[in-house]
This record gives sequence, C-alpha cells and structure tokens, in this order.
Amino acid sequence: MIKNCNGSERLLLPLTTHEISSSRLGSCTRAVKGDFAEWAAPNELWASDAEPSRDSSSVALVGFFWLYTKTQTWKRKLSEIGEIINSEECKQRESTGIVFQKDELEKMVYLQAALSESMRLYPPAPINLKEVEEDDVYPDGKRTRKGDIVFYHIFAMGRMESIWGKDCNEFRPERWIKDGQFVSSKHFKYTVFNGGPRFCVGQKFAYLQTEMLATSILLRYKVIVAEGQVFSPKITTALYMKYGLLVTFQPRQE
Repeated sequence: MIKNCNGSERLLLPLTTHEISSSRLGSCTRAVKGDFAEWAAPNELWASDAEPSRDSSSVALVGFFWLYTKTQTWKRKLSEIGEIINSEECKQRESTGIVFQKDELEKMVYLQAALSESMRLYPPAPINLKEVEEDDVYPDGKRTRKGDIVFYHIFAMGRMESIWGKDCNEFRPERWIKDGQFVSSKHFKYTVFNGGPRFCVGQKFAYLQTEMLATSILLRYKVIVAEGQVFSPKITTALYMKYGLLVTFQPRQE
C-alpha cells in the first residue's frame, strides 16, 4: 500500500519497466492511473524525457529491485542515503521533498556498485551483434570474414566463471568497490554499455538517471516484492520481465 497526500492508502499493482520510466518521483502520491502510481514533485523529473535510455534504464531498475529484495545483508549498507540526508547542506531541505543532486549521488558508492552488479546479472540488453568490416583473426584463432555477423551474449558473459570468478552467479556489489571507492570494470569484461569506439556515450547519464530514481524510491518507501515470483524474461531486444514485477510500496516511517 502507498499513502496519498490526503493520508489515504492505495495498492500498487504490477511494477513494469514502462511504469518506472513514466513515473514522477516526489513528496507524495498524487494519483493512480491504471496499474502504476504517479508522483508529484517540487522539481518534477520525467524519466521518459530521455527517450534513448527510457527502456534500458527502466529495465535496469526492475532488475535492481528484484535483487534488492533477495539479499538482506547489503540493504543495510544503503544507509549512505541517510548519511547524505543528514549532511548540513541536505538538512536545509525538507526530507520528504529531497531531490538528490549530482554530487550527492556520486557519493553513494554502494548504490553505484549495486546497480552495476544488478546490470551484470540482468543486463538491459542481453545480446548484441556486430558486422565484421574486414577479414580478421581472433586471439583464439577463430577467423572472421568481411560481412560476417558476430553475436555476443551479454547475459551469459555476466555469469561466466572464467570472467567473474567462482562467485559469478552471486549478487555481490562489493566486487565493484576498492578502498571505499567505486571502481568500474573494463569495457570488454563488462559489456553492458558496449566497448571500444562504440562505447555508450550515455553511460554516465544512465547511471545518474537510475540512481536518482532508485534513491527517490528507497528514501520514501520500503519495496516488498510479492512472494512466489520468478524472473521470466520476455523474448525481445531488452530483458523485460514477462509479467512485470509485482511489488508493494510501504511508506517509510519517520
């Protein structure tokens, strides 16, 4: 259930990628249209304004919240959100109306690591392809000819022991943190944002967008995933959950 501005409560039904990308985040619920909540904020943020990242960012958030509810230990480490709120600068703003600034989001090291780890296991685009421009030979001896199409499976690569180690199937954000700082992985190891000259130019914005949405939700609500769900992918270019992610948003108590 979620509380409206007038104190009443409403049930939040299936949370899907479209609903995340179309939501407004702010101080309180304004209305419920169809099966998603729409928030009103002092400074409104429309995630869908960023069309190129609309689907990929919202898909990433569904995977993030799916894993968020599966592991209890790392959730406590998101106390860094509270640390930012308790900073002198942030205290000047009302807690219910906070819209995190870019520099504040950059300080949330564990959140960045958790998002990177969730995209490793559930990449927004699970597969990609390239066309060979000139005849070439791979390091392992495989030959390719001009015009060949080469597929690489990002979903599978994120779960390969030879790339990520024996804990490759575990959700472990700590692998992205060194000496208290977020450390990104090599592009050709972590291919979620492509690599080389075609590396995604919107990577930083994608992180900023997903971090802002995730923190706005986690600050105000406890996310509870309905029991008995399984991650059933929908066969398409993006890694959608076939039936969406069923959740309840429980308002956090002061």
